[in-house]
Amino acid sequence: MQKIFSHKAAVVSLLISSASMSQISTAADGAPAIPAAAATTGSNNANVGLADQMDQLSGGSNREKFYVVQSQKSGNVGVYDLAIGAGVNASGDVNVKSTDTIFRAKYHASNRFFVSLASNQVKNQFNVSAQRRITEDHIYPDVGFVTARNDLSFGYNLIYGKARFTKDTVFFFDQYASLGVGLIEQTDTRHSYVTPAIVGDLGISFWFARRVSLAVGGKTYRFHETRIATSSGANHVIGYANVGVLLGGAG
Repeated sequence: MQKIFSHKAAVVSLLISSASMSQISTAADGAPAIPAAAATTGSNNANVGLADQMDQLSGGSNREKFYVVQSQKSGNVGVYDLAIGAGVNASGDVNVKSTDTIFRAKYHASNRFFVSLASNQVKNQFNVSAQRRITEDHIYPDVGFVTARNDLSFGYNLIYGKARFTKDTVFFFDQYASLGVGLIEQTDTRHSYVTPAIVGDLGISFWFARRVSLAVGGKTYRFHETRIATSSGANHVIGYANVGVLLGGAG
């Protein structure tokens, strides 16, 4: 009986030793075992997207704040943009310096299309060389003077976007182009004339705090210019900058 019990004890000891060696081999060949709950959590973390990680880093803030370029400014439909500005004639007569005071109203019928009504009051002044020829040589340049420009244009917003100054300061912008018709008021110092014109405009608008606008661009007027001694077709290109206030719309 003692031999039988000794034999059984030896078999049990051998089985225990084999099980221990099997566990050691598994630990050596593979990674340590991970609890089921921890494995599930790791799998969920692996499936978290970049946008979700950005939300977590930002304290759950809106993902839209990370966009650099987006669709049109919110609430732009139905907005009236009333602006005042200044312009310089970049292609007029070399003897005359012309500056424009600009009054402009723009209505945004949609995110893409707008209507613009503008009136420019023009101030003309001879430059130094022209004044010298008039006073010293009594030679008066063959020039014409535009006194006002009025136009109605239909425009299209080409590109939309927004940019960020700081974390909490954003401005929107859009590039636009328009085409329209106008009336040019001009004089040759003896008579006054009103001449039709074709008007083209290309510029970019910036929108701040949802109620302020800044527009910079160039507007060209094609019309028949009457001067003191001659007349011909003329093309005046006005570089301008306008500051406006936005009324109506969603805000």
